[in-house]
Amino acid sequence: MIQKKIAEKTRSLMIEVDAKNWLVNGLVSLSVGIAFTVIIFIKNTPLSWFIPYADSTLVIIIVLITIPVPIKVIIQSLKQLLLASPSTNIQQNITHLFETVAKSFLLENYWLRITQIGNTIFVSIYWLLPGEYNLKGIEELDNIREEISQVICQQYPDLMIDIVFTKSSKWAEDIILREK
Repeated sequence: MIQKKIAEKTRSLMIEVDAKNWLVNGLVSLSVGIAFTVIIFIKNTPLSWFIPYADSTLVIIIVLITIPVPIKVIIQSLKQLLLASPSTNIQQNITHLFETVAKSFLLENYWLRITQIGNTIFVSIYWLLPGEYNLKGIEELDNIREEISQVICQQYPDLMIDIVFTKSSKWAEDIILREK
């Protein structure tokens, strides 16, 4: 439990994996205790024929119970190595945060690309401004970018965000298509 809390606080995948390893080791130790207890109780009963199989049976059960743990770790790590997207929940939350802030600005269309490497989430937003948008200067876009970044980074401190503003839907769509 302590390692799990440390893993959540530090957001360290290694500590999280080690905490899961402790859980698996604890289950193995528990199963050894159960095996010895079962053997003691069935030693002089009609079930004594099961004694030679108790150890192997419990090993199979424990392996079947714990095998999802390393498989999930491997899948999660491979996704991060391959620049996969974070969980659907995180993607939806980031999209919701963006849309909430963007409502106060003219927003014709946008494309979001969200990937994750380790603990860092990378967000690329391609924002199509309406043709009638009257740009007062680069500072205006920087202020919009800053406001959006502040809101999203409050929930996701390890987030890198790029916002590209354009009035050309072709340019924005071309970038998205190239990335697929």
